[in-house]
Amino acid sequence: METVTKNFQEKILKSNDKRFLEKIFLKARNLTYEKFGKKINFYYTSTFFPPISITGKNCALDCLHCKRKLLDFMVQAPNPKILLEKCLRFWKKGAKGVLISGGCKSDFTVPLENFVDVIEKIKSKTGLFILAHTGLLDYKKAKMFVECGIDGVALDVVGSPETTQKIYGVKIEKEKYVESLVSAKKAGFKVISPHVCVGLHFGKIKGELEALRIIASIKPTMIVVTALMPLPETPMKNYLVDPLDVAKIAALARLMFPDVPITLGCARSKGKIREEIEKQTFLAGVSSIAIPTKKIYEYVKNRGFKTEFYGACCGVPPNKKFRLKKPIF
Repeated sequence: METVTKNFQEKILKSNDKRFLEKIFLKARNLTYEKFGKKINFYYTSTFFPPISITGKNCALDCLHCKRKLLDFMVQAPNPKILLEKCLRFWKKGAKGVLISGGCKSDFTVPLENFVDVIEKIKSKTGLFILAHTGLLDYKKAKMFVECGIDGVALDVVGSPETTQKIYGVKIEKEKYVESLVSAKKAGFKVISPHVCVGLHFGKIKGELEALRIIASIKPTMIVVTALMPLPETPMKNYLVDPLDVAKIAALARLMFPDVPITLGCARSKGKIREEIEKQTFLAGVSSIAIPTKKIYEYVKNRGFKTEFYGACCGVPPNKKFRLKKPIF
C-alpha cells in the first residue's frame, strides 16, 4: 500500500474543488498507465461466466437495498444435485467459469459448506474457474473452500458498522472483515477480490474510505468498486449515488494500492448516471469496467486506448482463458 496519509485521503473524499480533484484523478490515471498500460478491460458475464444462487431466492436477511431482488437475476440451484447439473450444462455450452453466490444466513455467511462435495466434483469434471461470494469467513471455512476447488473469493467490505446495521440489519465490526480477508489470504485462494459499494448508506458516502483501509490488511488480487443500484420495489429505489463520489473512491483505491487492478463493477445505476459513473471512474484510474455502455467504449477508444474484452465476472483478473476473440460492440 502506497503511503497516502490519512489526512490527505480524507481531504480527497471531502473535496468539492474541481481543479484539485482533476489533479488527483490525473495522478491516479497516470499510475494506472505506469502499471497497466494505456488500455481498458471490459467484462461481460452472461453465458460466459453465469452467476448462480445456491439458496434459490431465499435469504435470511432483509436488506433495504436488495429485498432479495438481486437473487432474481441469478440462476437458481438450491441443492447440490441442481448445482452439478447446471454447471455441467454451462460447461458444455462453453462457459469458462461460474460465480457461486446466494442469500446469506443471519450471521452474514453464504451456506457454501453444504456444497463442498459437489463443488469438488464440478471442479474435477469441468475445470471451471469458480469464484464465490462467501460472506464472512474464518480460516477453517476458508481452507475448506480452497480444498474443495473454489479458486477465488469476492467479499463485500463495508467500513461502517452503522451502515451494515441499518441496511443489512446485521452489525458487522471492522475486525470481522479483517479476519475474513486474512483467513482468505492464509487459506490460499488464487483470487481475493474485495468489493466496496459506494453510497450504500442511502446514497451517501459513509465508511467507504474505511473499507479501503480494512482491505489494506492484506494485498488483494484486485479491488472492485461498485455503486448503490436503486432497485424497483425496494425502500431504496429512489436513492442515487453521485458519480463523483464513485470516482473519488476509485482514485483513492488507485493511490492506496498502486499496483493492484481496480475495476468498476457491474452493480451501479442505469441510464445517464451509469454513463457518468463510467466516465468519471475511467478518469480516476480504473483499469477495468464491467458491462460497459457503448458510450464509454467510444470515449476510451477516441482517446487512443486499447480495449480488451473478457467473458468473466469482474472479480477475476484479466486472463487469456477468458478473453473474447471479438469485441462486443
